[in-house]
Amino acid sequence: MKRLLPWSNLSLEGFESLCRSSESKAELDDYKHKVFFPPKIPKVCFESQDRAKQLLTVKCLGYKRKIDGGGKLGEIPYDAEHMFLMKVASTGSAFAVRGLLPYVVNLWEAGSPYQSEARLNRFLIRLGRTLATRKKPKINPDAPDWLNNVDQTERFVVEGWCERIIVDDEYWPPLCCLTTKALAKFLRLCNVKHCKLGKENERSLERAIQRLGLVRIPRGRVNYVDKRNRQFLFG
Repeated sequence: MKRLLPWSNLSLEGFESLCRSSESKAELDDYKHKVFFPPKIPKVCFESQDRAKQLLTVKCLGYKRKIDGGGKLGEIPYDAEHMFLMKVASTGSAFAVRGLLPYVVNLWEAGSPYQSEARLNRFLIRLGRTLATRKKPKINPDAPDWLNNVDQTERFVVEGWCERIIVDDEYWPPLCCLTTKALAKFLRLCNVKHCKLGKENERSLERAIQRLGLVRIPRGRVNYVDKRNRQFLFG
């Protein structure tokens, strides 16, 4: 039977540093055999987490992703025209939207990479129509709603991909250390109060991870997860 252990609150490097400075080596050796030590997480995993956070933020704000769209959040390009029109619709005024006038001028000025009379005319027509309607967008482009605008499983997976986070008093491991099978089971075992995690099957979960561009550790991934007496165990 596979031996499962609780996740260590120390990294392997932290434990080795403690061993070098501690006088109670026997006690530390005993501790080492009672906890699961995670492998070192490479930089590429953290970079993938940062980009995935940007992707979810763009989605949460309601922006449309578009190459050469004139807007960019971190590494993620989006349609600036759509973003400005959303803000105008939500406020009911063009004057209240910061950056709108400089953007229009940028479309007009010669030498600008976005200078185009036809594009400017189209945008001004869309702007006029937006101001004429009282219909407000369902998503507030200035106040992201993380509970309703993004999938909660994806949100928590991204948030806990490389760090140990605490969700409803439960300590999570860095999720980049888990295989898809182990991650799916871990999410089902979590006691998140406001939503149900892990509803997707393993294939759907893996597709979401790939779509977000998340990168796992290359080796030493956790294959087994269980929960006993409200404590997560790994192996």
